[in-house]
Amino acid sequence: MPCTAETPIPFIDPNKDPAIFVKALATQPLPPPLSPDNSVRQFAGYATMTTAGEFTRLLNNHLPVEVYFEETSVDAWAGLVVFDREVGLGLAEMYKYCETVDYFGGQEGGTTIITELALEDSPTKMEDWVKAQDWSFLFK
Repeated sequence: MPCTAETPIPFIDPNKDPAIFVKALATQPLPPPLSPDNSVRQFAGYATMTTAGEFTRLLNNHLPVEVYFEETSVDAWAGLVVFDREVGLGLAEMYKYCETVDYFGGQEGGTTIITELALEDSPTKMEDWVKAQDWSFLFK
């Protein structure tokens, strides 16, 4: 990946968690803007902040082969996304951005994290998500 193994990156189960966050936003009063200089409210929803190193450790606990993390350049990582290099480039640049200024762009107090609101359900734990995946396609 084009970032260090310890770069904080948000984890979300894309099939389950967004509905939890949208419901929280739709069913309760929203907090006021966090910045008095800006009336725009920014929200971010994720289950937990994690790292590629933690993801690698979880995979190694649940797969029959050893997985390792390798830091690489933006261009090299983008080239690994064979179905669309532009998608790969966008993802690679996002990871590098996370390493450089953090996922939220280094803005203090500019984003409300949705998990700070009252949630009716719990977002997915990354370990539970890893366990629930069918990884067999990797070994064919």
